[in-house]
Amino acid sequence: MADTFRLIRPSEVAERVRMLASSFEKIYGDMVDVSKTSVEPFSLLATEEYLERTKLGLVLRGAVMDGYYAPIIVLSERDVTYILDGHHRAYVYWLLGYMFIDAYMLRLKHVSHARRGAFRLWEMRLYQDEIPKAPKARLWRFTAGVIHFFVARYKGAFRFKVSSCRLDELVPTQSLVEPEGVEKVEKLGVLDEPILCLEYRGKKYIVDGHARAVNLLLKGRESLNALIIYPTDENIKIGLIEASERMGLRSLSDVEIK
Repeated sequence: MADTFRLIRPSEVAERVRMLASSFEKIYGDMVDVSKTSVEPFSLLATEEYLERTKLGLVLRGAVMDGYYAPIIVLSERDVTYILDGHHRAYVYWLLGYMFIDAYMLRLKHVSHARRGAFRLWEMRLYQDEIPKAPKARLWRFTAGVIHFFVARYKGAFRFKVSSCRLDELVPTQSLVEPEGVEKVEKLGVLDEPILCLEYRGKKYIVDGHARAVNLLLKGRESLNALIIYPTDENIKIGLIEASERMGLRSLSDVEIK
């Protein structure tokens, strides 16, 4: 899908573990224990400050559309678990609500690993890498960026899930779509990609995908697939919802095509 990225296979993760363990032994002159385990994502600390936006979109789509899953590599030290490899996977699996993630765990026996810094997953920033040419890759890159915005803005108080939604239950957040945009989503081959919605107090607001939703409505479809982001605290105020309410938008029938 993407122009340069591809998803790492589980067998490649195992090979990367061997390379990392060997490098650590050479750098620190110490033995490295390696074990397979599972870790709780909310307790992980990232050792990289940035997530690459296009790569995040690729991992996101793989997990959502194809069931992609591969272990991460972590380092355990003094009851703290640091991500060494697999930051994008850890981030996506955490937001999907995984209680545990499969991992290869490294432990140095006698010395401490020198670190420049560590971050909670929601503190990771987004690197605006080159925009890919493939329409689906561009779409998922954008989706990843929007999800990251909500997670960072509200300090990790968001998760997301995948669900089928009835078109008549969706609340738009914009009042207009251009006819060219409604037609273009089909030509680009992204019509059936999930739209992005925000679930809040029992309602589902469209964040991105108005043109796709309108296109399907005009075709007589009754439902579509959606990525649904939702707050873990419904007392927070969300500007997008307030704007939709001010415009008096209640359903897709309120959206004009012009």
